Amino acid sequence: MVGLRSHSASATRWVSLLVATEVVAAGFAYAALPSPYLLAAFVVGIAYALLARRVLTVSATAAGAAQGVVGVTAGSYLTRTTLRAVGAHVLPIATVSILTVVLSVVAGLVLARFSRVDRSTAAFGMIAGGAAGIISLSRELGADARLVAVMQYVRVLIIVAVTPLIAIGIFGMRRATGGPASGALWSGHGALYVGATVCAGIWVARRLRLPGGTILGPMLCAAAVSLLYRPLVAPIPVGVADAAFAVIGLDVGLRFTVAALRQAGQMLPRSIATILCMLVISAVFGVGLAAATHVSMLDGYLATTPGGLTAVIALAVGGRTDTSFIVSVQVIRTFLMLAATPAIARWLATSRSRGS
Repeated sequence: MVGLRSHSASATRWVSLLVATEVVAAGFAYAALPSPYLLAAFVVGIAYALLARRVLTVSATAAGAAQGVVGVTAGSYLTRTTLRAVGAHVLPIATVSILTVVLSVVAGLVLARFSRVDRSTAAFGMIAGGAAGIISLSRELGADARLVAVMQYVRVLIIVAVTPLIAIGIFGMRRATGGPASGALWSGHGALYVGATVCAGIWVARRLRLPGGTILGPMLCAAAVSLLYRPLVAPIPVGVADAAFAVIGLDVGLRFTVAALRQAGQMLPRSIATILCMLVISAVFGVGLAAATHVSMLDGYLATTPGGLTAVIALAVGGRTDTSFIVSVQVIRTFLMLAATPAIARWLATSRSRGS
């Protein structure tokens, strides 16, 4: 009987969250904000996490499915023309990606210098991209995975909160009216395309052991379909895309609990200050990338945000942006970050032993 009451109370809370998200999203849509469901769910989720006594978390299955939908949406934007454009500017894209890796390590070392946390933990906490993969790797490489997780998700939280403000307020971002994510509210063909591509992508990601496979696997499969035979790409039903964006917003917002703030302790203000500095420097990288590749400064900025891949892609899909360019640069940067993490760990361990 007690268990039944608990389930009923939990269901009531979830229904209330979803209703609140729908209401706030309607207001954001009326204001013509990009990705209104992502932003609304984020606002509602963080408000609940800070004010409510009972903790709610998005299930791993729901979060994985939502990331898969966003991956398919993003991958569907890739075309042969985009690949040629990225290939023509591979040098500035690679340079910005490498500079972001360096920026992450330097930020971690600075944070370690001014807070009570070891260098490996601080560096992994500041690495920009692939939060789930970085947290998993940090356990294997001797860092404090608990603190790494707090710093990584605080970074994602700040990016989700700040990026729309900068994109809309400074770069004049507006809501998109076309693209693969602008199908009908519901479409059997579109739903079948999304479902099949998500399942195939996750299966491939598991076989290849891709970090962040729930988004990267479906993204790569959708990109392959788009590049090999474009007519197979179906518009993503608006209802499916909005639901996925809402789940992602809630997944991020609900993590920002009072307990998480206490866990971070005195390190949190220094972490936030470091992350904000990273955002500013990354924005400078984005302006330079825009100048070198002749894309808009908005596209350059979104392509170089220090992490928050899923949320940034969701925002780009909902706005008037060169989504394929943004996706390409973000994915290249994420893979580079994850590939460089073991080498960074070895370097930190070596320098620490020499210092001792």
